[in-house]
Amino acid sequence: MTSTELHATTQVRVPDPAAAMDLLCDFYREHDCDVQQNGEITVIAAGPGTFRLGTGDQKLGITVAAPTDTGVSQLQTNIITLIDRMVPGADVNCRWQGAGRGRAANGKLPNFRELTVGNVTDLGPDMRRLRLHGDDLSPYRAGSGIHVRLLVPPQGETMPQWPGLGENGMLVWPTGENRVEQRTYTIRRINVDEGWMDIDFVLHGDNGPASRFAGHAAPGQLVGVTGPIGNDLPDADWYLFAADETGIPAVCHYLEALPTDKTGQVIFEVSGPGAKIDIPAHPGFETVWVFRDGTSAGGSAGHGQSGRANRADFATAVCDVALPDDGRRIFCWTASEQAVHRQLQQHFRKECGLGRDQCLVMTFWRAEGQDG
Repeated sequence: MTSTELHATTQVRVPDPAAAMDLLCDFYREHDCDVQQNGEITVIAAGPGTFRLGTGDQKLGITVAAPTDTGVSQLQTNIITLIDRMVPGADVNCRWQGAGRGRAANGKLPNFRELTVGNVTDLGPDMRRLRLHGDDLSPYRAGSGIHVRLLVPPQGETMPQWPGLGENGMLVWPTGENRVEQRTYTIRRINVDEGWMDIDFVLHGDNGPASRFAGHAAPGQLVGVTGPIGNDLPDADWYLFAADETGIPAVCHYLEALPTDKTGQVIFEVSGPGAKIDIPAHPGFETVWVFRDGTSAGGSAGHGQSGRANRADFATAVCDVALPDDGRRIFCWTASEQAVHRQLQQHFRKECGLGRDQCLVMTFWRAEGQDG
């Protein structure tokens, strides 16, 4: 933690502090966070900052640190919510001292904005873009984090009740017929001066609140956002981007932002040839498409690859990429289904020996029937 960071501290009563610490450390390691343990003190780097955890007599001492008040607030919510969900017998009726308390005092989520649907554009059979309009989107401008937490109200609700923030940092959700659902999405494009952001949705019918919202979206409907979240893309010379539909918007965002002297490989997995969408052209990157329907997949610049009918082939395509070993700085970024995520994490960490500063392996969903 540096002197330029803001800090907040609290204590949470737990029956078994050592066991609670183990649960939290295992969770953050599984989600590719850096966890450093030194005796009874553990420091975890996650999202916009760090957690410093210590054990005491039936309690966990928690210090969060981040460069901004919003970052502190996000970390408070993250750790208290996780403890409430994962640690048996935890008493999360705590109070924070230090930064982030202004958010609790006014009960608002960090940078909450109510947005209105404008243009609705189908990018393909499986993806739809919504242009969302709102006031003062400056906290979400480029360079502030490319993801938001989307707050989806009940279908057809014209005056939504939005969640608030309790003094302990946990979200206070509307209940019953006013229930609001939260999902993470990528800001595909944003124009702060004109007051809009574009968000791309994967359409899979009414199976999920966000897909249902996007599938029935019409100008004038309301949705909420809070954030932003997500770290900057590390600087490298060569990049590997590999994603199914859930990660395509983020990869497109990166391709538009990267300087023209950067090089690398892009692998996209979609349902079939008809589901391909237009992607930004970057002179230093080749793009390969893998199709789940069994048709032949193709790449740019004469680069081709066979498509097959299961996700194992997407993982194979990613693992078959030869990473440069000529001294260039590399960074690998993937977004996939949970089972594929485990395979790719094993590949990059164990087989390729890449550190956390060289790859980010993410998952946004789990296929039906998958264990764990």
